[in-house]
Amino acid sequence: MTFGVINVFKPGGSTSRDIVNQVQRACPGKLKAGHAGTLDPLATGVLVVAVGPATKLIQYVQHLRKTYVGRFRLGLRSDTEDITGEVVAVPDDPLISESELQTALHSFVGMIQQTPPQFSAVKVDGQRAYKAARRGETLDIKARPVEVYSIRLLEFNYPDFEIEIVCGKGTYVRTLGRDIAKSLKSDTVMTTLTRTAIGDFRIEDAHRLSDVPQCSFESMVDDPLSMVGSLPTVRLDSVELERLRHGKRLSSAKWQLPDSITETAATNHDGQLLAVLGRKSESEFGSKINFVPQLY
Repeated sequence: MTFGVINVFKPGGSTSRDIVNQVQRACPGKLKAGHAGTLDPLATGVLVVAVGPATKLIQYVQHLRKTYVGRFRLGLRSDTEDITGEVVAVPDDPLISESELQTALHSFVGMIQQTPPQFSAVKVDGQRAYKAARRGETLDIKARPVEVYSIRLLEFNYPDFEIEIVCGKGTYVRTLGRDIAKSLKSDTVMTTLTRTAIGDFRIEDAHRLSDVPQCSFESMVDDPLSMVGSLPTVRLDSVELERLRHGKRLSSAKWQLPDSITETAATNHDGQLLAVLGRKSESEFGSKINFVPQLY
């Protein structure tokens, strides 16, 4: 049974679903697969694809910090906020200096309010915003909080600039660029975007699917434990494993976990991921995601 995760390099021009389909075609037999965070066709870089039972762990990858490198051009406006849309020049756009841009970047670090673009997968009253936008409709998309951990200016050559962003779930980089430009009474479009990391999944370790014919599929699949690297880990003995197999709660007395810990990954003595456990009481944990019936 294939059970794990693949760090895939997504090239420009393909959708995230295209990559998942390629993974499924490359693997032996029928295999469930899903990705942990959409990249637009324009974007390149890290796409984490879970395979087999590991698709149940996608939510944990989605909550990891993401790192992007985005390139923007000032003085332009687009209905999609990037170069794939209808791009027009902004009349009388101000000449912005590098120091002005640096100052503006600092104000977008932290918990900020961001209104997703009309061309996005956000749902409003049950419909995807981008579908309405393609029909020429404008939806009332509410601002929502997103967290930006850092923004670093990598290059400035007016009207172009390049920034590295480390952010949390749900952040639209093209919208962040738009808001930064608007704070300087300008506008901008994103010209390129690369996701360089999701947690410890880094672009330098990503597999290009063109490599698949030259190597076995299984060699690309990493340990699913890497998907829950943000959780503490406990190792179960044979008695605990048997209780877990039958869906019974486990005593946490010997694990010495702080009371603040509400979730933990559980492995066997070989380090194989068995389950994600959730706190049920002061001294007991129960299974939230249990792989034991499929593994044994």
